[in-house]
Amino acid sequence: MNDTAWQTPTGIIPIGNTNHVLHEEQINPFNTVTKIQNYDQMGKGHSCSDSFVHSIMNPAPSYSDPFADIFEESLVDRGLEWTFSLESLGLPEAETISDYDHQKVNEFMRSIGYQDGHYLVRLPWHEYRLRRVHSNHHVTLKVLERVIKNLEKKNLYQEYVKVFEDQEKEGIIEPLQCPPEKYKDYVWFPHRPVFKNEDTSTTKIRPVFNCSFKTKNFILLIYAAYPGVNLSEDMLNLTLRFRTNKYIFLADIRKPFLIIH
Repeated sequence: MNDTAWQTPTGIIPIGNTNHVLHEEQINPFNTVTKIQNYDQMGKGHSCSDSFVHSIMNPAPSYSDPFADIFEESLVDRGLEWTFSLESLGLPEAETISDYDHQKVNEFMRSIGYQDGHYLVRLPWHEYRLRRVHSNHHVTLKVLERVIKNLEKKNLYQEYVKVFEDQEKEGIIEPLQCPPEKYKDYVWFPHRPVFKNEDTSTTKIRPVFNCSFKTKNFILLIYAAYPGVNLSEDMLNLTLRFRTNKYIFLADIRKPFLIIH
């Protein structure tokens, strides 16, 4: 498929994500029972089970986290996945990529542009999965209600809203005028706030979008998006260059991923 494998005398050993090795119908989709009603023109009538919403707001980790009781910040910030990666163990990552990867990477590189102070890229897709993407507005609205309720209870609703207002002023996001009867024509990402109380943290509150949630009958955009291959510089080369050059220039781009269009 789209990944690498070792051939042995007794068979083939795949390496990497099973989503890249197995055929799509061989992967068992997440299955849950939900109660979803049609959304009427007045914007009322959406419903789904509490357990369904809870799994979106607080998804279970995909691997064991031995530091969960020690660190309160998010898993993304701790980078546990990197800790168990081949690179952290001093082993080289697989360098060979498939023809499919070459094609997708070339398409992505050709789409990169620069306009009005922003980099523009075209998102690469798995076309065969894109056909299974459908609207999830019922679930997203229910999650939004839960998030607003929790924020109002903690008197943090306005502080969370200000994050989006500031991003709109900076041109990072833009408003979308969409009447309730048109909700079904779009794919929506549920989000929730994450707070940091450390003095060194530059962002005290930030929204986290759950783009990976899927149900039995449809998948979200993240599963249709082509994840790509590792295009980052080798860490050993970077370290050697950092220690051997006479001058080092360091810079921190403010909110770098938010200014890519």
